Amino acid sequence: MEQNPIIECKISVRQLVEFVLKKGSIDNRFGGRINRMQEGARIHRLLQKREGECYQPEVPLSFLCVYQGVRFFVEGRADGIITQEDGIIVDEIKTTNVPMEAITESFQEVHWAQAQCYGYFLCIQRDLERIGVRLTYYQTETEEIKRFTRNFSKEDLQQFYEGLLEQYVEWARWQAEWKEIRNHT
Repeated sequence: MEQNPIIECKISVRQLVEFVLKKGSIDNRFGGRINRMQEGARIHRLLQKREGECYQPEVPLSFLCVYQGVRFFVEGRADGIITQEDGIIVDEIKTTNVPMEAITESFQEVHWAQAQCYGYFLCIQRDLERIGVRLTYYQTETEEIKRFTRNFSKEDLQQFYEGLLEQYVEWARWQAEWKEIRNHT
């Protein structure tokens, strides 16, 4: 009896959360392209350096799992990992031109989602039951900084992550089928 082959899906954390959660907006003051990327990288280094020795910058994280017959390899790079006596915090830095008064804790669900994935991966890798997740917003024009921190259990992060995979799995299957059809023609 022939078994269905396992479908392979390699994707970045950012691609996964943006595909599943991103909503449309005409506000382009987040993101940007090459010059914004270079400026963002410079600001990231500046903020990371300010954090001191407890801050580990640019930490590569990945997770491999099989979910509903799809082997997902999801990877990314956490902007920082803060190790303190009372626990570990994943830091996700975002640069913006959006006025600081418009940035609230629930400003961008996709930002939290990205950081939560890194938090989950870190819980798995370091056998943690709880972890802190922090969003750091840097306003490029005023140089203001705003931070929000939430704490999560490994179980909550696992449920969240599996919810993302649940919403992506059909797309992963469709892509694999399309690649097979394309390769045979």
